[in-house]
Amino acid sequence: MLYFDHAATSWPKPPEVRTAVLRALDDCGNPGRSSYGMSMRAAEMIYGCRAAAAKFFGSGSPERVIFTQNATHALNIAIHGLLRSGDSVLISCREHNAVLRPLYALSERGVRYDIFHTAAECAGLIKPDTKAVICAHASNLTGRALPIRALGALAHSRGLYMVVDAAQSAGHLPVNLIEDNIDILCVPGHKGLLGPMGSGMLIASESFDLSALECLTQGGTGTLSLDPAMPPDPPERFESGTLSVPAIAGLRAALGFIGERGIDYINEPGRRLRAAVLERLREFRRVRLYDVQPEPCAPILLFNVEGMESEEVCALLGGGDEEICTRAGYHCSPLGHTELGTLEHGAVRLSFGYGNDIRQADVFWKRMREILG
Repeated sequence: MLYFDHAATSWPKPPEVRTAVLRALDDCGNPGRSSYGMSMRAAEMIYGCRAAAAKFFGSGSPERVIFTQNATHALNIAIHGLLRSGDSVLISCREHNAVLRPLYALSERGVRYDIFHTAAECAGLIKPDTKAVICAHASNLTGRALPIRALGALAHSRGLYMVVDAAQSAGHLPVNLIEDNIDILCVPGHKGLLGPMGSGMLIASESFDLSALECLTQGGTGTLSLDPAMPPDPPERFESGTLSVPAIAGLRAALGFIGERGIDYINEPGRRLRAAVLERLREFRRVRLYDVQPEPCAPILLFNVEGMESEEVCALLGGGDEEICTRAGYHCSPLGHTELGTLEHGAVRLSFGYGNDIRQADVFWKRMREILG
């Protein structure tokens, strides 16, 4: 099997991740709820994951790492928690539905959003009621990376918050809250970070006042149990109920795996394969590629075949003796497809990562030759 769907979730996971998940299932209790051994081991592991994530993304404080079930969950905490009626925000023209849908829901309650195409246009759209810039670091359609450092500097110079969706960049591209002027970073654990599905994080910078973020869920935290209000301090304020201990254990192992080897080492196979597949796709006259990006970018390619629906191409790639795993359609990004002119039929997405091998380019090329006749 050739797995070219890393933008959806990474596969295979490093052996260390699988081992950590199983160990947590066998040897972890409910963290923060008691002082017996299994509960304490779970709490220590979770704090270790916070510390590893804070170091990885330059947050500084483990307590400002809030665990979520995925990046979408983190973005909802940020968007619904930060915005009030009368606020407006700026988003890029290629945002995922994880940003667009929460804002659409809030638009019925008096929140407005404007769409920018360039950093210069972003600056020109700032109004007195603009509260934040919210954008994906890298497009989930083409891998295009936005200049988040410049956008963050612009946001801060105008007194705005900077919220970044790192769904396609975390683990693939360097991201640092301080250097990139980010107030809130929303991260999935299961994509470029190589962790399990069901893991994600909202990470706040040291300079961001977390009291500005409304607490959206309330419940048990294991602390201040007699107080009817949620605890005032992070991370407990934003983590009601039992955390996904096995997923967090796997994420901690994944962060250690990447930290020991480095982002460049982990991503080199995917980058090389992307370049090789791109070279081969350009040989086919019926193939149309969209917005091909030079590095640095997320390792993604988007294309269509003339005279064929994207779903048909995807199904044919997945057939035969060796399955090639891709994704077709709209990839939860109507804004991006509108920008690219692919809204009518969608497109085929190839996304690469850890576990890929450059030799897979030839297998893909042969299958494409069969499909195109």
